Amino acid sequence: MFCWGVITIGQGLVHTNGGLQAMRFLLGLFESGFFAGCTYLISMWYRRYELQWRYNIFFTGSILAGSFSGLLAYAISHMDGTCGYAGWRCIFIIEGLATSVVALASKAFIVDWPETATSFTEDERDC
Repeated sequence: MFCWGVITIGQGLVHTNGGLQAMRFLLGLFESGFFAGCTYLISMWYRRYELQWRYNIFFTGSILAGSFSGLLAYAISHMDGTCGYAGWRCIFIIEGLATSVVALASKAFIVDWPETATSFTEDERDC
């Protein structure tokens, strides 16, 4: 996610068509495994009969994020000329910065696997 955010910031800073195409390629490269990786991680944390509800929450969150991102992009696009950047550049820079900050902050409190979670008891880890 951090690399995804950095590449998004890069989209707002490039000045050539080739640079923008390269950034879009790299963004696609980093984004390609996102849903598959999320699905895999969710399946590692929940039992089979709990998965359908968790997947539903995940995909609903994705739909809501998509609906609000357009509204956010519209608001940010009116920052045209701020710091010498066009509005469309501000969209990429601000959203990429937010993604990178959240990714770095998430690393501190998200546990990779249930077996390594210190907040679980031994019985909870064994389930």
